[in-house]
Amino acid sequence: MPAWRGHNVRRLVAWAGLALVLAAGCDTVSPTDDNVLVIEGYLETGQPLPAISIRRALSLTTPLGGEPNAIDDAALALTVDGTRIPYALGDTPGTYEPVLDQPFVVSAYTRFSMEAAWRDLSAAAEGAIPPSIRLDSVLVSVPATPADAILIDSLRLDTLGVGAQKGYLYPVEVTMWWRPEDVASDGAYWIETLLRPRIAFSSTVIDFFLQPTDIRLEQEMTARPDGSLQWKGVYGIPVDSLTSPFPPHALTVYLVRSHEDYAEFAATRDAPQRREPKSNIDGAVGILAGISMDSLSLTVSATTTARSNPH
Repeated sequence: MPAWRGHNVRRLVAWAGLALVLAAGCDTVSPTDDNVLVIEGYLETGQPLPAISIRRALSLTTPLGGEPNAIDDAALALTVDGTRIPYALGDTPGTYEPVLDQPFVVSAYTRFSMEAAWRDLSAAAEGAIPPSIRLDSVLVSVPATPADAILIDSLRLDTLGVGAQKGYLYPVEVTMWWRPEDVASDGAYWIETLLRPRIAFSSTVIDFFLQPTDIRLEQEMTARPDGSLQWKGVYGIPVDSLTSPFPPHALTVYLVRSHEDYAEFAATRDAPQRREPKSNIDGAVGILAGISMDSLSLTVSATTTARSNPH
């Protein structure tokens, strides 16, 4: 894996994991049972076996930085394509690494299962590895001038509780292309697309009304005459006035192929009405899923147009 791609993969997994651990510990009605396991791991096509984290869910009454929730004495094993691989605690608390005599690469179309146990609790999960995916190219379209926008600051505490003010933003349109994969015997594939600009950006409401991410069946994506698939999304970059120049910034575009288990998790990890994302693990909350991923990082300026993936 190229170094730039590995960095981006780790960042994406970290975002998902942070949302999961925080949400699993949130309960506005009653305290969370301290003996609820939170398990997280992603088997990526063509990559070595991943680390898997095991933690206890914490309640809202637990102060930040207070009681540790990492579990360091669990028993864990994966079975991949009929081969059982034991896991042991690694250097990071609550993180388990595969115990291997030689490297083990995750292959497309194979199935896996997991067994975990801690004290009187047990958890199990199973799934399949999707085929690899390659992001072919990206087209960025920057408007010549910004547009009017209403910016909403959710932290502003005025008498009306609105915190709205008039502002301006550049709506940046991004189109990405990739080659489809025929649906195999292990079921339909899902696609997650993400646009991650790195710039000071305070209003999540702009993201809500635009479309910086999407999760959809691959067969429902827009097909092009050459056989490729495309997805188009928009994110907003706020500026001070209608005459403000476009702020150059870094953008990372992610493309993830998965099965329904990961798609359901990804679609619910930020849902405010849920205590935690939808899980595919029996006896625990969290996610253990097969994914394939590709990404592209670029600098977006007023003159940015198309960019091909270098690998």
